[in-house]
Amino acid sequence: MEDRAGQERLNRRTRDRAAVLLALGILMFLPPFVGILSIETRIASVPLPLVYLFTVWAALIWATRRLSAQLAEEQEDRGAQGETGAER
Repeated sequence: MEDRAGQERLNRRTRDRAAVLLALGILMFLPPFVGILSIETRIASVPLPLVYLFTVWAALIWATRRLSAQLAEEQEDRGAQGETGAER
């Protein structure tokens, strides 16, 4: 029983992290954040706003991949526990 409660808590945390990631992604692409970078600075001859956009985009993809892998692992663990419980 305790193990199931722990799994539910872990699943809830992962889903909360996914919601925070979505909110953070939306926030990072809002005009006030992108507008801060509207200066004429270049990094390796690429404008800073472009570097910012692609860096944030890549970071969001990376974080989403990690969260989805964690959710998939939790689903597999839950499925394995369900099969074990069905055999008893």
